[in-house]
Amino acid sequence: MPLRGAFSNNKSLPIFAVDTEKEEPHLEPHLDGDTTVLKNTPLQELVQHELDERMSSAFRDFDLIRQNKVTIGGNDGWKMEFSGQDNFYLFEICTIAKGKIFILTYQDYALKVPETLPLANKMVESFQFI
Repeated sequence: MPLRGAFSNNKSLPIFAVDTEKEEPHLEPHLDGDTTVLKNTPLQELVQHELDERMSSAFRDFDLIRQNKVTIGGNDGWKMEFSGQDNFYLFEICTIAKGKIFILTYQDYALKVPETLPLANKMVESFQFI
């Protein structure tokens, strides 16, 4: 997966982004040998993949604050919140819908979060899969 949400001096904050990707081969539906039924990748596997990526990339300067299950557009999702050096705040919401991976990302300076997070949360609450 591409590196998302990297901070740089030439980006203005806050940033709210939605990334979509086809499911990667190890995240595609697979045949359950016990039931001979196709099963989708568990959301938790996607989340762990994202967390592993964060800890081995430029995001290793970010600390995981908390993570919890959420609902996004009627689908199960997982929200991960991070704090970073230079007082940055970041959240990522991961879900799998319609054969694609969706990652919703919000980032801002920590001191601006009380002002900008409510709008980002409204955007997340209104998100629909068409």
